[in-house]
Amino acid sequence: MHNTPKSIYTQEQNPHQNSTNLLATERKFSLGLTTYEVTHTFKPHFLRFSRQNIVRKLLPESRVSACIRAVKPNASFIPVQYSSSKKIACYRNLMVCGLQWLCPVCSNKISNFRRQELHELIENSSYKTSMVSFTLQHTRRDSLGALITALTASMRLFKNSRHYKSRIENMNVIGNVQALEIVYGAQGWHPHYHLVQIHNSEFEAAEFEAWSKDRWSRIVRKQGAYASAIHGLKFTVGNNKVHDYVAKFGVDQELAGDKKSKGLTPFQLLDDPKNHHLFLEYSEATRGKNQLRYSRGLKQILRDQVTNFEIAKDVTEFDITAAILTRPEWSRIINKRQRAELLKVAADSYKAADPDILSRYLRSVL
Repeated sequence: MHNTPKSIYTQEQNPHQNSTNLLATERKFSLGLTTYEVTHTFKPHFLRFSRQNIVRKLLPESRVSACIRAVKPNASFIPVQYSSSKKIACYRNLMVCGLQWLCPVCSNKISNFRRQELHELIENSSYKTSMVSFTLQHTRRDSLGALITALTASMRLFKNSRHYKSRIENMNVIGNVQALEIVYGAQGWHPHYHLVQIHNSEFEAAEFEAWSKDRWSRIVRKQGAYASAIHGLKFTVGNNKVHDYVAKFGVDQELAGDKKSKGLTPFQLLDDPKNHHLFLEYSEATRGKNQLRYSRGLKQILRDQVTNFEIAKDVTEFDITAAILTRPEWSRIINKRQRAELLKVAADSYKAADPDILSRYLRSVL
Protein backbone atom coordinates (compact mmCIF):
# COMPACT_ATOMS: atom_id res chain seq x y z
CA MET A 1 0.00 0.00 0.00
CA HIS A 2 1.39 3.38 -1.04
CA ASN A 3 1.38 6.33 1.26
CA THR A 4 -0.76 9.34 0.43
CA PRO A 5 1.38 11.82 -1.55
CA LYS A 6 2.54 14.89 0.27
CA SER A 7 0.67 17.99 -0.77
CA ILE A 8 -0.58 21.30 0.54
CA TYR A 9 -4.11 19.89 0.45
CA THR A 10 -3.98 18.84 4.07
CA GLN A 11 -6.83 20.98 5.28
CA GLU A 12 -9.35 18.28 4.44
CA GLN A 13 -7.44 16.19 6.97
CA ASN A 14 -7.03 19.13 9.38
CA PRO A 15 -10.20 21.17 8.79
CA HIS A 16 -9.49 23.70 11.54
CA GLN A 17 -6.26 24.90 9.93
CA ASN A 18 -6.29 28.66 9.38
CA SER A 19 -8.27 29.05 6.15
CA THR A 20 -6.99 32.59 5.60
CA ASN A 21 -3.45 31.27 5.18
CA LEU A 22 -4.70 28.60 2.80
CA LEU A 23 -6.36 31.20 0.60
CA ALA A 24 -3.59 33.78 0.77
CA THR A 25 -0.51 31.67 0.18
CA GLU A 26 0.58 30.01 -3.04
CA ARG A 27 2.67 26.89 -2.63
CA LYS A 28 3.86 23.93 -4.63
CA PHE A 29 3.72 20.22 -4.12
CA SER A 30 5.47 17.37 -5.87
CA LEU A 31 3.96 14.16 -7.18
CA GLY A 32 6.39 11.78 -8.86
CA LEU A 33 8.35 13.81 -11.39
CA THR A 34 5.68 16.48 -11.82
CA THR A 35 5.40 19.72 -9.89
CA TYR A 36 2.11 21.62 -9.77
CA GLU A 37 1.68 25.24 -8.88
CA VAL A 38 -1.42 25.74 -6.78
CA THR A 39 -3.07 29.10 -7.31
CA HIS A 40 -5.90 30.86 -5.53
CA THR A 41 -8.41 29.42 -8.01
CA PHE A 42 -8.14 25.97 -6.44
CA LYS A 43 -7.90 26.92 -2.76
CA PRO A 44 -11.61 27.83 -2.40
CA HIS A 45 -12.43 24.51 -4.09
CA PHE A 46 -10.52 22.60 -1.44
CA LEU A 47 -11.92 24.78 1.33
CA ARG A 48 -15.44 23.82 0.27
CA PHE A 49 -14.73 20.11 0.74
CA SER A 50 -13.02 20.81 4.06
CA ARG A 51 -16.02 22.74 5.32
CA GLN A 52 -18.40 20.09 4.04
CA ASN A 53 -16.56 17.54 6.20
CA ILE A 54 -17.21 19.73 9.24
CA VAL A 55 -20.92 20.08 8.42
CA ARG A 56 -21.08 16.30 8.12
CA LYS A 57 -19.81 15.97 11.69
CA LEU A 58 -22.07 18.72 13.05
CA LEU A 59 -25.20 17.51 11.25
CA PRO A 60 -24.77 13.74 10.80
CA GLU A 61 -28.47 13.22 10.03
CA SER A 62 -28.61 15.80 7.25
CA ARG A 63 -28.31 15.04 3.53
CA VAL A 64 -24.94 16.84 3.55
CA SER A 65 -23.46 13.76 5.22
CA ALA A 66 -23.87 11.76 2.01
CA CYS A 67 -23.18 14.54 -0.48
CA ILE A 68 -20.35 13.78 -2.97
CA ARG A 69 -19.58 10.85 -0.71
CA ALA A 70 -22.18 8.07 -0.81
CA VAL A 71 -22.46 6.02 -4.00
CA LYS A 72 -25.89 5.72 -5.60
CA PRO A 73 -27.49 2.36 -4.67
CA ASN A 74 -27.50 0.86 -8.16
CA ALA A 75 -24.09 2.15 -9.25
CA SER A 76 -21.04 -0.12 -9.44
CA PHE A 77 -18.52 2.49 -10.58
CA ILE A 78 -17.70 6.14 -9.93
CA PRO A 79 -16.56 7.89 -13.13
CA VAL A 80 -14.37 10.98 -12.85
CA GLN A 81 -15.55 13.32 -15.60
CA TYR A 82 -13.76 16.31 -17.16
CA SER A 83 -15.41 19.29 -18.85
CA SER A 84 -13.48 20.45 -21.91
CA SER A 85 -15.42 23.74 -21.83
CA LYS A 86 -15.19 24.56 -18.09
CA LYS A 87 -11.75 22.96 -17.56
CA ILE A 88 -12.83 21.33 -14.30
CA ALA A 89 -13.62 17.78 -13.16
CA CYS A 90 -16.52 16.19 -11.28
CA TYR A 91 -17.79 12.80 -10.07
CA ARG A 92 -20.72 10.79 -11.38
CA ASN A 93 -22.91 8.23 -9.59
CA LEU A 94 -22.60 9.93 -6.20
CA MET A 95 -25.39 11.32 -4.04
CA VAL A 96 -25.80 15.10 -3.89
CA CYS A 97 -27.81 17.06 -1.33
CA GLY A 98 -28.64 20.31 -3.14
CA LEU A 99 -28.81 22.16 0.21
CA GLN A 100 -27.69 25.69 -0.59
CA TRP A 101 -27.88 26.90 3.02
CA LEU A 102 -25.86 24.05 4.51
CA CYS A 103 -23.55 22.48 1.92
CA PRO A 104 -20.48 24.48 0.82
CA VAL A 105 -20.03 22.30 -2.28
CA CYS A 106 -23.62 22.47 -3.54
CA SER A 107 -23.95 26.11 -2.51
CA ASN A 108 -21.07 27.07 -4.77
CA LYS A 109 -22.53 25.28 -7.79
CA ILE A 110 -26.04 26.65 -7.20
CA SER A 111 -24.79 30.21 -6.61
CA ASN A 112 -22.70 30.13 -9.78
CA PHE A 113 -25.75 29.06 -11.80
CA ARG A 114 -28.08 31.64 -10.23
CA ARG A 115 -25.47 34.39 -10.60
CA GLN A 116 -25.13 33.65 -14.32
CA GLU A 117 -28.90 33.47 -14.65
CA LEU A 118 -29.31 36.93 -13.09
CA HIS A 119 -26.41 38.34 -15.09
CA GLU A 120 -27.93 37.22 -18.39
CA LEU A 121 -31.33 38.56 -17.42
CA ILE A 122 -29.92 42.02 -16.67
CA GLU A 123 -26.94 42.28 -19.02
CA ASN A 124 -28.39 40.85 -22.23
CA SER A 125 -31.53 42.92 -22.30
CA SER A 126 -32.82 46.48 -22.36
CA TYR A 127 -34.18 46.23 -18.82
CA LYS A 128 -33.36 48.84 -16.20
CA THR A 129 -32.68 47.82 -12.62
CA SER A 130 -32.90 49.07 -9.07
CA MET A 131 -32.23 47.39 -5.74
CA VAL A 132 -33.77 47.77 -2.30
CA SER A 133 -31.85 46.46 0.73
CA PHE A 134 -33.77 45.76 3.96
CA THR A 135 -32.42 45.24 7.45
CA LEU A 136 -33.35 45.80 11.08
CA GLN A 137 -31.52 46.59 14.30
CA HIS A 138 -29.94 43.63 16.09
CA THR A 139 -27.72 42.81 19.06
CA ARG A 140 -25.77 39.77 20.21
CA ARG A 141 -28.73 38.84 22.42
CA ASP A 142 -31.04 38.34 19.44
CA SER A 143 -31.48 34.83 18.08
CA LEU A 144 -31.19 34.36 14.33
CA GLY A 145 -34.56 32.63 14.19
CA ALA A 146 -36.34 35.59 15.81
CA LEU A 147 -34.59 38.09 13.55
CA ILE A 148 -35.45 36.18 10.37
CA THR A 149 -39.06 35.82 11.50
CA ALA A 150 -39.41 39.58 12.10
CA LEU A 151 -37.53 40.45 8.90
CA THR A 152 -39.52 38.05 6.71
CA ALA A 153 -42.89 39.12 8.16
CA SER A 154 -41.99 42.78 7.62
CA MET A 155 -40.86 42.06 4.08
CA ARG A 156 -44.11 40.29 3.29
CA LEU A 157 -46.21 43.19 4.60
CA PHE A 158 -44.10 45.70 2.68
CA LYS A 159 -44.38 43.92 -0.67
CA ASN A 160 -48.04 42.93 -0.34
CA SER A 161 -49.31 46.42 0.45
CA ARG A 162 -51.35 48.21 -2.22
CA HIS A 163 -49.11 51.26 -1.75
CA TYR A 164 -46.03 49.32 -2.82
CA LYS A 165 -47.81 47.62 -5.71
CA SER A 166 -49.10 50.95 -6.97
CA ARG A 167 -45.64 52.54 -6.83
CA ILE A 168 -43.80 49.73 -8.60
CA GLU A 169 -46.45 49.77 -11.31
CA ASN A 170 -45.75 53.48 -11.82
CA MET A 171 -42.01 52.64 -11.93
CA ASN A 172 -42.60 50.06 -14.69
CA VAL A 173 -41.42 47.13 -12.54
CA ILE A 174 -42.13 43.84 -14.31
CA GLY A 175 -40.63 41.54 -11.69
CA ASN A 176 -38.10 41.14 -8.89
CA VAL A 177 -35.59 38.76 -7.36
CA GLN A 178 -35.48 38.54 -3.55
CA ALA A 179 -32.29 37.30 -1.86
CA LEU A 180 -31.83 36.57 1.86
CA GLU A 181 -28.26 36.92 3.12
CA ILE A 182 -26.86 36.30 6.60
CA VAL A 183 -23.61 37.26 8.32
CA TYR A 184 -22.43 37.19 11.93
CA GLY A 185 -20.51 40.18 13.28
CA ALA A 186 -19.70 42.22 16.36
CA GLN A 187 -23.40 42.91 16.94
CA GLY A 188 -24.45 39.30 16.45
CA TRP A 189 -26.55 37.94 13.61
CA HIS A 190 -27.27 40.26 10.71
CA PRO A 191 -29.87 38.88 8.28
CA HIS A 192 -30.87 41.18 5.42
CA TYR A 193 -32.81 41.10 2.19
CA HIS A 194 -31.84 42.42 -1.21
CA LEU A 195 -34.67 43.01 -3.66
CA VAL A 196 -33.50 43.45 -7.25
CA GLN A 197 -36.29 45.10 -9.26
CA ILE A 198 -36.47 44.80 -13.06
CA HIS A 199 -37.96 47.77 -14.97
CA ASN A 200 -38.94 47.65 -18.63
CA SER A 201 -38.30 51.38 -19.14
CA GLU A 202 -36.91 54.48 -17.43
CA PHE A 203 -38.48 55.40 -14.09
CA GLU A 204 -38.62 58.11 -11.45
CA ALA A 205 -37.13 56.96 -8.14
CA ALA A 206 -37.12 59.92 -5.73
CA GLU A 207 -40.66 59.56 -4.41
CA PHE A 208 -40.34 55.78 -4.00
CA GLU A 209 -37.16 56.09 -1.95
CA ALA A 210 -38.64 58.62 0.48
CA TRP A 211 -41.86 56.63 0.90
CA SER A 212 -40.17 53.24 1.27
CA LYS A 213 -37.75 54.33 4.02
CA ASP A 214 -40.56 55.58 6.24
CA ARG A 215 -42.87 52.71 5.37
CA TRP A 216 -40.24 50.07 6.21
CA SER A 217 -39.46 51.62 9.58
CA ARG A 218 -43.13 51.66 10.57
CA ILE A 219 -43.76 48.08 9.44
CA VAL A 220 -40.77 46.74 11.39
CA ARG A 221 -41.97 48.47 14.57
CA LYS A 222 -45.29 46.63 14.23
CA GLN A 223 -43.31 43.36 14.41
CA GLY A 224 -41.80 44.39 17.74
CA ALA A 225 -38.41 45.20 16.19
CA TYR A 226 -36.69 48.41 15.12
CA ALA A 227 -35.33 49.73 11.82
CA SER A 228 -33.85 53.18 11.40
CA ALA A 229 -35.75 55.38 8.96
CA ILE A 230 -32.33 56.37 7.59
CA HIS A 231 -30.32 53.14 7.65
CA GLY A 232 -32.98 50.41 7.74
CA LEU A 233 -33.60 50.59 4.00
CA LYS A 234 -31.22 51.46 1.19
CA PHE A 235 -32.38 52.18 -2.35
CA THR A 236 -29.90 51.77 -5.20
CA VAL A 237 -30.54 52.86 -8.78
CA GLY A 238 -28.41 52.11 -11.81
CA ASN A 239 -27.51 49.01 -13.74
CA ASN A 240 -23.80 49.26 -12.92
CA LYS A 241 -24.38 49.24 -9.16
CA VAL A 242 -26.89 46.40 -9.36
CA HIS A 243 -24.52 44.50 -11.67
CA ASP A 244 -21.84 44.77 -8.98
CA TYR A 245 -24.13 43.03 -6.51
CA VAL A 246 -25.16 40.34 -8.99
CA ALA A 247 -21.51 39.71 -9.91
CA LYS A 248 -20.65 38.84 -6.31
CA PHE A 249 -23.84 36.96 -5.44
CA GLY A 250 -22.86 33.89 -3.41
CA VAL A 251 -19.13 34.67 -3.64
CA ASP A 252 -18.94 35.99 -0.07
CA GLN A 253 -19.88 32.51 1.14
CA GLU A 254 -16.56 31.32 -0.28
CA LEU A 255 -14.15 33.91 1.06
CA ALA A 256 -12.33 33.73 4.37
CA GLY A 257 -10.53 36.55 6.10
CA ASP A 258 -12.02 39.20 3.81
CA LYS A 259 -11.01 42.49 5.46
CA LYS A 260 -13.83 44.35 3.70
CA SER A 261 -16.47 42.08 5.16
CA LYS A 262 -18.56 43.35 8.07
CA GLY A 263 -18.81 39.89 9.54
CA LEU A 264 -18.39 36.18 9.02
CA THR A 265 -20.56 34.28 6.58
CA PRO A 266 -22.14 31.05 7.88
CA PHE A 267 -19.55 28.93 6.06
CA GLN A 268 -16.73 30.98 7.58
CA LEU A 269 -18.13 30.09 11.01
CA LEU A 270 -17.10 26.50 10.27
CA ASP A 271 -13.40 27.43 10.29
CA ASP A 272 -13.29 27.94 14.07
CA PRO A 273 -14.67 25.25 16.44
CA LYS A 274 -15.67 28.03 18.85
CA ASN A 275 -18.27 29.16 16.30
CA HIS A 276 -19.78 25.78 15.52
CA HIS A 277 -22.71 26.34 17.88
CA LEU A 278 -23.55 29.40 15.78
CA PHE A 279 -23.63 27.32 12.61
CA LEU A 280 -26.01 24.89 14.29
CA GLU A 281 -28.27 27.82 15.23
CA TYR A 282 -28.08 29.02 11.62
CA SER A 283 -28.96 25.57 10.25
CA GLU A 284 -32.11 25.49 12.36
CA ALA A 285 -33.13 29.09 11.61
CA THR A 286 -32.84 28.66 7.82
CA ARG A 287 -34.78 25.39 7.65
CA GLY A 288 -37.47 25.74 4.99
CA LYS A 289 -36.40 29.26 4.00
CA ASN A 290 -35.71 30.38 0.43
CA GLN A 291 -32.36 31.99 -0.22
CA LEU A 292 -33.40 33.29 -3.63
CA ARG A 293 -36.96 33.88 -4.77
CA TYR A 294 -38.14 35.00 -8.21
CA SER A 295 -41.39 36.89 -8.62
CA ARG A 296 -44.07 35.45 -10.88
CA GLY A 297 -43.29 38.04 -13.54
CA LEU A 298 -39.66 37.02 -13.82
CA LYS A 299 -40.48 33.30 -13.87
CA GLN A 300 -42.43 33.95 -17.06
CA ILE A 301 -39.48 35.79 -18.62
CA LEU A 302 -36.85 33.17 -17.79
CA ARG A 303 -36.84 30.35 -20.32
CA ASP A 304 -36.14 27.42 -18.00
CA GLN A 305 -36.88 27.12 -14.31
CA VAL A 306 -34.71 24.56 -12.55
CA THR A 307 -34.56 23.65 -8.87
CA ASN A 308 -31.45 23.87 -6.70
CA PHE A 309 -31.29 20.07 -6.55
CA GLU A 310 -31.35 19.84 -10.36
CA ILE A 311 -28.50 22.35 -10.54
CA ALA A 312 -26.43 20.50 -7.94
CA LYS A 313 -26.70 17.12 -9.68
CA ASP A 314 -26.27 18.36 -13.26
CA VAL A 315 -23.13 17.02 -14.99
CA THR A 316 -24.23 17.35 -18.62
CA GLU A 317 -21.28 19.56 -19.62
CA PHE A 318 -18.69 17.03 -18.43
CA ASP A 319 -17.95 15.23 -21.67
CA ILE A 320 -14.69 13.31 -21.03
CA THR A 321 -14.24 10.29 -18.76
CA ALA A 322 -10.89 10.82 -17.03
CA ALA A 323 -11.01 7.72 -14.80
CA ILE A 324 -13.40 5.09 -13.50
CA LEU A 325 -13.23 4.02 -9.85
CA THR A 326 -14.66 0.89 -8.29
CA ARG A 327 -16.52 1.08 -4.98
CA PRO A 328 -13.48 -0.20 -3.01
CA GLU A 329 -11.25 2.37 -4.74
CA TRP A 330 -13.70 5.14 -3.94
CA SER A 331 -13.68 4.03 -0.30
CA ARG A 332 -9.89 4.51 -0.28
CA ILE A 333 -10.30 8.01 -1.70
CA ILE A 334 -12.81 8.80 1.05
CA ASN A 335 -10.66 7.30 3.83
CA LYS A 336 -7.58 9.24 2.68
CA ARG A 337 -9.66 12.41 2.26
CA GLN A 338 -8.60 12.89 -1.33
CA ARG A 339 -11.93 13.91 -2.90
CA ALA A 340 -10.87 17.48 -3.66
CA GLU A 341 -7.34 16.59 -4.66
CA LEU A 342 -8.44 13.92 -7.14
CA LEU A 343 -10.66 16.43 -8.96
CA LYS A 344 -7.82 18.95 -9.11
CA VAL A 345 -5.29 16.42 -10.44
CA ALA A 346 -7.78 15.11 -13.02
CA ALA A 347 -8.39 18.64 -14.30
CA ASP A 348 -4.66 19.41 -14.39
CA SER A 349 -3.98 16.20 -16.25
CA TYR A 350 -6.33 17.07 -19.10
CA LYS A 351 -5.42 20.74 -19.21
CA ALA A 352 -1.79 19.68 -19.61
CA ALA A 353 -2.78 16.97 -22.15
CA ASP A 354 -0.78 14.52 -20.04
CA PRO A 355 -2.89 11.55 -18.79
CA ASP A 356 0.15 10.20 -16.93
CA ILE A 357 -0.30 12.92 -14.31
CA LEU A 358 -3.61 11.40 -13.25
CA SER A 359 -2.34 7.82 -13.64
CA ARG A 360 0.64 8.39 -11.33
CA TYR A 361 -1.57 10.08 -8.77
CA LEU A 362 -4.08 7.21 -8.74
CA ARG A 363 -1.35 4.62 -8.39
CA SER A 364 -0.03 6.49 -5.36
CA VAL A 365 -3.35 6.64 -3.49
CA LEU A 366 -5.14 3.43 -4.48
